[in-house]
Amino acid sequence: MRARSNDPLDAHVPERTCILSRRTASREELIRLALGPDGTVAPDVRARAPGRGAWVGVSRAELDEANAKGRLKGALSRAFKTGDVKVPTDLGERIEGALRQATTKLRPVDRDVDEENAQILLRTRAGISRIH
Repeated sequence: MRARSNDPLDAHVPERTCILSRRTASREELIRLALGPDGTVAPDVRARAPGRGAWVGVSRAELDEANAKGRLKGALSRAFKTGDVKVPTDLGERIEGALRQATTKLRPVDRDVDEENAQILLRTRAGISRIH
């Protein structure tokens, strides 16, 4: 039996699984998608929307390709356990916009940066390096 440590670096970090690649990662490395009351899928970059969520951690190109070929809808239907899922064709763009909006809510000192530094700040939240 493994001895427990009081070191916070040894703390258990829950893992999530990307519904497209099946890769496991911490929630900081993935983007959560939530199902709205009308069945429309929306990005939940803060991972706080109620209900069941689905996690993605693929590039924007891979996400758009999966959406165009219908693989994303199938994966979301399984994740949400319902066939009534409406996936917007511009989901990748919506995720990127939600991530950008979330970064504008950073401390004011963090918002006063040039474009290159803004990209670095955007990457602090999961997935932006895979979405752009």
